[in-house]
Amino acid sequence: MMKILTCLVLAGSLASPLAMAQSCRYSRDINFDVELQGLTRLSIDVGAGELNVTGAQRSDLISVRAVACADSQSRLDDLDLRQDRQGDRLEIASETGDSGWASGNWFGSNYAYIDVNISIPAGLVIDIDDGSGDLTLSDVSGDFRIDDGSGGIEIERVTGDVRIDDGSGDIWIQDVTGSVRLEDGSGDMELSNISGDVHVLDDGSGDIRIETVGGNVTIDDDGSGDIRVHDVRGSFETGDTGSGDVDYSGVEGRVDVR
Repeated sequence: MMKILTCLVLAGSLASPLAMAQSCRYSRDINFDVELQGLTRLSIDVGAGELNVTGAQRSDLISVRAVACADSQSRLDDLDLRQDRQGDRLEIASETGDSGWASGNWFGSNYAYIDVNISIPAGLVIDIDDGSGDLTLSDVSGDFRIDDGSGGIEIERVTGDVRIDDGSGDIWIQDVTGSVRLEDGSGDMELSNISGDVHVLDDGSGDIRIETVGGNVTIDDDGSGDIRVHDVRGSFETGDTGSGDVDYSGVEGRVDVR
């Protein structure tokens, strides 16, 4: 019984801020626009909360629409989004003051997070540092570098290259006109319809499914979980596959599975 209660407490403490706070007690909108003129790089650095990045309807404007949420007015007052423009680079970053980010326990919770929606014009180099919460990226054009702590990642309809360093959470990527490069701690990974190469440098645990790739598929190091690779125009190569089955078909180039 004690072991069961301990597991329940741990599960509650690891829950996402959205799960802990099914309704937002105190909230505030944070909305602003930034003219694109002269910008070539965008850095997004946010903590807890959902992050949604989409293509902009206007080619000259970066639009931010966010909602800050907290369990108290004082914690809400600490939450904000800062914008800092230096030369051709714009940084959008979350600020938490002294409140910190979400925490909770099995019998109650306290939370402070910001759900952020950003629409961006085509052609920028984007660096994303996301703390916790789900991340979605869709209908965008540019080169993306993503450093994600925890939470699911969904990416679709991207023109450009994508590089991801992910701690935990499932990854789903579809319809990328470019190459994808991944490092993943834990969670399942599913990629389909990638025009360029797919390179998995390191995967801790979780299944990997890759299909319909225009270039090569390379998996350097996989800890545990099944690997499924299908319909590859180039070669398929693995390094250390750890534990789990490896299944492949429709590979037009060389196959080297260790």
